[in-house]
Amino acid sequence: MHSPALESALIGCFGGLFATLCVYPLDLVKNKLSAHVEGDVGDRNVGAPPVTSSSVAAAIFKEKGVSGFYSGITGRALHCFVEDFVFFWCVFYSGLHDC
Repeated sequence: MHSPALESALIGCFGGLFATLCVYPLDLVKNKLSAHVEGDVGDRNVGAPPVTSSSVAAAIFKEKGVSGFYSGITGRALHCFVEDFVFFWCVFYSGLHDC
C-alpha cells in the first residue's frame, strides 16, 4: 500500500539526516571553539598561539582521526530523524486539510 504521507515523511527525515551528517563536523569544531576561553584562570597556555577553527580541527584529527569529527552524532542523528519525520508528516497532512 502506497502512503504519500509516509513517503513525504521518510524523504524529509532522510534528507535532514544527510544534511546533519554533512554539517556535523563543522558544528563540532564550532562548539569546541566556543567552549574555549582565552586567558581563563589557570590557563597554562599563556603566550600560546590563538586557538582557531583549523587548530581545533587539527587537534581533533590528531587525537581521534576522522571518526573524532563524528563523536556524539548518534543522539543528534536520532533527534534529527524523529523531528524531521514528525515535521514532514504534519506538513503533508496540513496541506491536505486546511487547519
